[in-house]
Amino acid sequence: MIVTTTPNIQGRVIRHYLGLVETQTAFASKMLSGTPQAVKEVAKGQPVIIEGYIDDAREMALRHLEKTAEEAGGNAIVGLAVDYQVLGAQNDVMFVFIRGTAVVVE
Repeated sequence: MIVTTTPNIQGRVIRHYLGLVETQTAFASKMLSGTPQAVKEVAKGQPVIIEGYIDDAREMALRHLEKTAEEAGGNAIVGLAVDYQVLGAQNDVMFVFIRGTAVVVE
């Protein structure tokens, strides 16, 4: 599966656009050894120990997105976008949203 943030793939021709694919993952600070403050620090752009959890959440979302694109008949995803959102009464839940366009390339 080819995945790119660009609208096309150099050296490849997009034959079919299959539509938007999207997914999300979330984790709560209670799942971590830190406190809700750790999630707040991430939202402020401060490096904290939970970086690995964010990477894992993004990778899980990406794997699910690839599966969804394959199930739609695609062999690539273009226009990939990843967004992060901190929510919850105590800013204690981190969401990773990921989306792109499933396509068939040759």
